[in-house]
Amino acid sequence: MKTTKLMVIAGLSVSLMGLSNLSSIASAASVKTIQKAQTKAVLQKVSTHYNSKAKSLDISGLASQGNKVVVKYDTKKIATTSINAKHEFDAKVKFTGYKTISLYAVNKANKRLTPIIKLTANRYAASTPTVEKSHRTSKAINYDLTTAKNKGSLVFYYQGKKFYSQKVKSTKTRISFTQDQLKGKKGNFTVRYFQTGKKASPAVKAPIVKVGSVTQIFY
Repeated sequence: MKTTKLMVIAGLSVSLMGLSNLSSIASAASVKTIQKAQTKAVLQKVSTHYNSKAKSLDISGLASQGNKVVVKYDTKKIATTSINAKHEFDAKVKFTGYKTISLYAVNKANKRLTPIIKLTANRYAASTPTVEKSHRTSKAINYDLTTAKNKGSLVFYYQGKKFYSQKVKSTKTRISFTQDQLKGKKGNFTVRYFQTGKKASPAVKAPIVKVGSVTQIFY
């Protein structure tokens, strides 16, 4: 009987050793999976800041892998910037318009390593204002405008020259011009919205309607 017990215990010991080995193999596989996930090539913490004086957009971020970051405006390559030892990159680019900006990291052989990050105009430019109403009386013309944000400035231009600027305190803003201010002016104003760190919005028209004109709504 004693011999039988020893055999059972020995068998149990072998089984436990087998389970222990399986557990070690599973743990090793898990570590490899985590390591693979951690070393995946990506661009992250991408931020933009527009310098209105230099008229350039600063794009910065981190690249987990790669030697350089390629920046494209629409389909045209406009910059290539190096990735430093801390995996940081910083590109200053100039362009006209409001098309999508794409960026990705490449290796020494210029082979793309990361997924493409796309920055639409909503990311780097101020939102386009909307002229909701334009109504002119014998004393003045009134413009009712809306903006997506309540921090920024609405700027009116006439024939390409700055005419008037007003800071917004709400997403809805009314701006009025007297008859004296409108003297000799016809056609329309153009309006742009400005926000700190953003490129100015695309311009929209604000028609200079005739006296007594019915309220107009523009979309």
